[in-house]
Amino acid sequence: MAKMLKEGVWTKPVAVDDAHDLVLDGQHRMEAAKRLGLKWVPAIRYSYAEVEVWSLRPQHEFDWKQVTERALADKPYPYKTVKHKFPGDGLPQISIPISELKQ
Repeated sequence: MAKMLKEGVWTKPVAVDDAHDLVLDGQHRMEAAKRLGLKWVPAIRYSYAEVEVWSLRPQHEFDWKQVTERALADKPYPYKTVKHKFPGDGLPQISIPISELKQ
């Protein structure tokens, strides 16, 4: 949030699952948006089936369906467990003034 306020711009969209509105990448940005009272949040919607998922934690193996089921049951995997690789070049860099997102 401090970086956003200092720079005055939003630089990376939030990634959202198009079927359930689950935040796939950018939960901290979403929380910052709430605290800043933003009306709009830059986001890109993905079909979760098209997003590569994996874990850096050897004790966790899953696919996007299992991640979705747990999230919808309010039993998400532990913080930083689920990693994502988005189609194409991944999440783009953007530059939207924070002031425009408050309107």
